[in-house]
Amino acid sequence: MAKPILYKTHTFEIPCHHRLVSNTLSHEQNQQVFSKCYGNYGHGHNYKLKITFRYPYSQEEPLADQKWTAIIEEMLVAPCSYQSLNVVFANWGIKNPITTGEQILEVFAQKLEQSSIQKVLFEAELVETRKNSFYYSFQKTRRAHGNLGLS
Repeated sequence: MAKPILYKTHTFEIPCHHRLVSNTLSHEQNQQVFSKCYGNYGHGHNYKLKITFRYPYSQEEPLADQKWTAIIEEMLVAPCSYQSLNVVFANWGIKNPITTGEQILEVFAQKLEQSSIQKVLFEAELVETRKNSFYYSFQKTRRAHGNLGLS
């Protein structure tokens, strides 16, 4: 009998700060585009990163997701918590770390897709404020590469 496929979402909290600034814009253009978010010292968020895992449930390994959450904690949460995302992203090799919600989620997703848990990733949501959140589907990238993730 086939194992049931489960979807489990784990929420990570990432308290950090950032400054919206583009290396490709002048000072005046940055002020015009990013307004108050371009301030000298940036501003903080308590981001919530929600990762949904898709995996066949096994009674032999009922807590498999704990290994995956530990990897995410080490890979994303710990390096970003209480830090400037502009600095963290620059250290990760991001050439123009604007750190918009879209870019933050894209960078996180790219790092996760290169990790050992990429086959169990289903989707991600980055909650920036009560009114803003961003979604990323890991499934479409697998379909584009001809890999549905689970064997």
